[in-house]
Amino acid sequence: MKKITLLITAFILAIGVQAQVISFEEEEGYELGNIDGQNNWITTGQENGPNVEGQEVTDELSSDGENSFKITPLPEFGPQQGAIIGGFYNLEEPLDPSEANISYDIYIEGEADGLGSEFMLQLTDNAGGYHQAWINFSYDGSILVYEEEGGSLDPIEIGQWEGETWYKIGVNLDGETATFYIDEDEVYTGQNWATAPIDQIRFVHDNYDYSAYLDNLNLNDEDLGIEEFEKYGFTYFTQNNELIMNAETQINQVVLYNILGQKVVDQNVNSTSANIGLGSLNAGVYIAKVSVNGQVQSFKFTVN
Repeated sequence: MKKITLLITAFILAIGVQAQVISFEEEEGYELGNIDGQNNWITTGQENGPNVEGQEVTDELSSDGENSFKITPLPEFGPQQGAIIGGFYNLEEPLDPSEANISYDIYIEGEADGLGSEFMLQLTDNAGGYHQAWINFSYDGSILVYEEEGGSLDPIEIGQWEGETWYKIGVNLDGETATFYIDEDEVYTGQNWATAPIDQIRFVHDNYDYSAYLDNLNLNDEDLGIEEFEKYGFTYFTQNNELIMNAETQINQVVLYNILGQKVVDQNVNSTSANIGLGSLNAGVYIAKVSVNGQVQSFKFTVN
């Protein structure tokens, strides 16, 4: 009998859009060690030399599963004036900046004592050379986003972080509006200054102190909040190689995807309960997308 382990981290898959989930697991084709050259990831380039090392897929820590992506200071380069050292993910299909949705988990191995690095997730138009959005875990403990004003970017504090803690960060770009989430709670709505396709995502630091981990990078989420779905009393658990779901109103449909976004189960339910057999699935990470009363929630689980 296959062992089923449910992973609690939840996110919303866009209906009709193939979401991409990057968890840095072996099932996705990742190997422990330098991320440069793995699955469209590269690391920071040097003017006269190879791309930097030390930015690695690791099994030291993860928000779920086994692996994550760790970015680490490189003493040989010294402190930098901006966050430029780390990993760069080149998207095969750029995200539309007027309707892009991204979420990720981040953990900083150090304290907000003013001595550490700034750890940033940057959404970038690499082809045109423009940043489209930044989320910055700053060295002083603030979580910052940015508004464009007169050709410059002004930081806006949306929260505080503590060391040795996982945070789930989300951003929804919708027309002229950018909405940000911390641990699935909406914390700030402001200006969407992204104007060009997002073709690269950067997880970078400015090479001061401490390391940071990235996990569960989710692209094309439909909605980064779950409050609307929870009011239907939806619950789920696994037992005896089945995924069992219940709700106070009708469950319309259940679709299962593997980590590559390939559909492996598609079942119309139209009942307040559903039992989905898992015995035929290969070992690996899967995503269940569930529609209840027209709302959609997705969650991840593994089959071992």
